[in-house]
Amino acid sequence: MLDIPKEFTALQVLSRLSSSMKAAKKRGLGCVLFVSPATESQGKDAEHKDILKITAEIQTSLLNDQFIPYFQPIYNTATMQLLGFETLARWRHPASGILPPGAFIPEAEESGLLTAIDRAIVSQALVAMESFTRKYPQLNFHLNANASGLSLKDASFFDFIEGKLKNVTFPPDRFTLEITEDVLMENLGEARGRLEKLKKLNISVALDDFGTGYSSLQYIHSLPLDCIKLDMAFVRHVFDSEKEARMLHTIIDMANALNLDTIAEGVETEEQLSWLGEAGCGKAQGFYFSKPLSWADAEKLIRRERAK
Repeated sequence: MLDIPKEFTALQVLSRLSSSMKAAKKRGLGCVLFVSPATESQGKDAEHKDILKITAEIQTSLLNDQFIPYFQPIYNTATMQLLGFETLARWRHPASGILPPGAFIPEAEESGLLTAIDRAIVSQALVAMESFTRKYPQLNFHLNANASGLSLKDASFFDFIEGKLKNVTFPPDRFTLEITEDVLMENLGEARGRLEKLKKLNISVALDDFGTGYSSLQYIHSLPLDCIKLDMAFVRHVFDSEKEARMLHTIIDMANALNLDTIAEGVETEEQLSWLGEAGCGKAQGFYFSKPLSWADAEKLIRRERAK
């Protein structure tokens, strides 16, 4: 319910209504929210203080190397061979323990610290994989890492990647940067130029969450991509209808015709995995294989796989 001062103009009323609706949505269904000028001001102040607090915590944690990579295994769908890992950001919070990206990415993006987190994760992931490569040089593992739109818009990010790859023995052609469609939407020409810079470093580029946007087909024809990652929503609903199955099969066929790797995300059942393999999807990841692992647990997995 709104407490609207009588002197408010129509525009002020609409503004108050819009902000109140947003606040109510955050509370969830069935909630009644009372908003007055006093409570609205208090809410903004509290939100501002929360953002300042978490920003300060993120800055401190970056200095203390508390943003760390977790590793989700990627498997060959035909042979069940472990091919490598995707690295996912985690915050080793001193008070709250290991936090997933949803707990800090929005604030990190708003505060301009997301690029610093990207760099921290890439740096540590490359060091970890280099360590493993030295231990098991006969294995040909690959590493995927995520790059936010903010990082790809930062010209120094490319120099950072190049410098990191020069300082490790991990081969560049076994390293893939995953990008999402929002990176490409603003200006396709500029996006192509940024991706071509990455390709000159001899690394691969994957389009993450493929199929969630409206222009995905345009991107795979227009951009220097090496891989598409099929969004988990496709995998989850593949048995819901024949139409869903045909759509996913068509995407896989198209990717194979264009010599693009395909990685299915969010595989949770043996039936899903079997369908993907028969459809021609070459790689998969998800809870069917493993949840994201700390590096210590990832090494244990590697040793188990080698012992088979």
